[in-house]
Amino acid sequence: MVGKLAIASGCFKRYTHKFFLLKEFVLKLKVKANNEAGFEDGKISSLQAVLGHIWRSRVKNSGMSREEDTHCRLPIDMSHLKASRSG
Repeated sequence: MVGKLAIASGCFKRYTHKFFLLKEFVLKLKVKANNEAGFEDGKISSLQAVLGHIWRSRVKNSGMSREEDTHCRLPIDMSHLKASRSG
């Protein structure tokens, strides 16, 4: 994680975390997610595996109940990608 910013507004707090994931770590997450889901042919994408990891970590470390409604917004900076790769 490179930086952390907490902004209080009313009773809500917003936290911004910036981090970078190594290709090897993402591959391990993807393999783990596919194994846990019982998929041998890799139906879970790298993006799904990373988002699932972030979501599970957020719920686990916040003390929230699994039944509690919550939202998680994840802005993704793709400005460094070449136009042909980012669509």
